Amino acid sequence: MSLSSFHKKIVNEGPRSIVYEDRFHLVGDKAYPNRCWLMAPYKDYGNLTRQQKKYNYHHSVTRVVIEHTFGLLKGRWRRLLALVLKDVAEDTNFILAACVLHNFCYLHNDKVVEEMHENIRRVEGRHALEGLNDARSKEVGTQKRQQICDMI
Repeated sequence: MSLSSFHKKIVNEGPRSIVYEDRFHLVGDKAYPNRCWLMAPYKDYGNLTRQQKKYNYHHSVTRVVIEHTFGLLKGRWRRLLALVLKDVAEDTNFILAACVLHNFCYLHNDKVVEEMHENIRRVEGRHALEGLNDARSKEVGTQKRQQICDMI
């Protein structure tokens, strides 16, 4: 992710450039640091509370649904596999258009080829964000994650 347009935009313009309101955030796996705009699971060193384990479970389920969705989209719209992300707003619109077209096909009983299901199972490599050690963002992210955990 360190070479992606999202990472560059965050470094150059701050997290508000991709996450517009405090109530929204990206969902990252345990390789990512927790920030106000990026929710990561609690690190499990054997001392998590029951509530934190429950948060991690819901976080994982949510992340799997997101990954599954992108797998479906990449299976149906192969162009997404070679998409070079350059502009956050344009990239978002492109992905939303793929979602709308997928839903249209689904509603009209367009069957998806079996090859697509293999793409869903494929796990893509992840890279931890580098260079985003903003102490304040980490503190706010920790508070935000705890608030979500408290709601579960």
